[in-house]
Amino acid sequence: MRPRPREPTPIGWMHICLVTSKIFAVRDGVGDYAFRLAVELAREHRVTLLTSTGMGEAGEREGVMILPVIPDWRPHGLRVLIRELRRLEPDVVNLQFEPHLYHRWGVNLWLPMAMLFLRWRGVRLITTVHEPFVPLTIWKWWLSGPIQRVALYLLLWASRKVVVVISVWTRMLQRWFWWRAEDFVRIPVGSNVAPVDLSPEERQALRSRYGLPPTGVVVAVFSPLGSGKQFDLVVRVWEILAKRHTDLWLLLIGVEREEARRRHPGAPTGSRVVYTGFVSGPEVSRLHQCADLALAPYVDGVSARRTSTISMMAHAVPLVGTRGPLTDLDIFEGSPIRLVPVGDEEGFVAAVDGLVVSRDLRLALGSRTRLFFERHFAWPVLGKQFFEVAAGACRRH
Repeated sequence: MRPRPREPTPIGWMHICLVTSKIFAVRDGVGDYAFRLAVELAREHRVTLLTSTGMGEAGEREGVMILPVIPDWRPHGLRVLIRELRRLEPDVVNLQFEPHLYHRWGVNLWLPMAMLFLRWRGVRLITTVHEPFVPLTIWKWWLSGPIQRVALYLLLWASRKVVVVISVWTRMLQRWFWWRAEDFVRIPVGSNVAPVDLSPEERQALRSRYGLPPTGVVVAVFSPLGSGKQFDLVVRVWEILAKRHTDLWLLLIGVEREEARRRHPGAPTGSRVVYTGFVSGPEVSRLHQCADLALAPYVDGVSARRTSTISMMAHAVPLVGTRGPLTDLDIFEGSPIRLVPVGDEEGFVAAVDGLVVSRDLRLALGSRTRLFFERHFAWPVLGKQFFEVAAGACRRH
């Protein structure tokens, strides 16, 4: 039986098909995003998720029909994708796009050609751009970067609507397609870590299990070796503040000590530094709740595409981050997130120190951070925004 929407919508119920190469993969933010968005949309609509073979069993999960049937993303596999879409006949297709999702080196011109064919066949395509292409800043990207730009341009031609996760890239693509700029919409990503309940007693027990003190101040970094993270800044800030505050602890979530030392020889060590290694989503949620504050130092600034930072917001953790060229100022300017310009190490240390010494300030900012998250990044908000885009794609002839 088809689910019914809670409220009337411009075009009512629809069948939405999301396409991504990965779901439920370790450290795959796009796959997590696709599934969480699908679950939210499935509250009111029929939702199918097409993905690669090997991504689990086919079947329904949290209201979403998952079909791991695409053998590869070359011509043979794309024929399977086209055949499945012809069989399913969805109202809209939402392709998750980041160049390296569909090719190891981020070079795949077959995908946009297949999408152009689907557009010609009348399929209403919405492309979600998580990252458009690699910058031409190092020699190994001088070949793949231009090809990625061509692929993206063709893909956008095939799309009725385009969702872009940050405002800077939205404006860039609107300049590319100036005559249809209204078809490009910025919708942030959400949290890939669902909060779980944790009582004060359970929090104390968990801190003890990880070797954290019951009363000290715990500074957390989630996925510290993730793309764009300034781990070297984390190291320097820790070295300075650890000398000032003997009750300060560093919690590095999602990385092993050996991996950190291998990739960054100066990675912090000592009895007040805790590496959790890879942990499950529910355990990440519990660890977030063990933290007193968190660091989000990105080389290009905190933005609406950074799921690890957004997951900390969902858990009301006060944050110190960086303001950079990709920061969505319309969202983050004036927010409870303490933003320091990229490159201002002294200012970053001062911002963190101010939170370390003031429990009242941490509590106040934590409460405001949760409200800020609910307003901009909660899945019901993002699902509604996406449906409005989908409705627009269906209305357009």
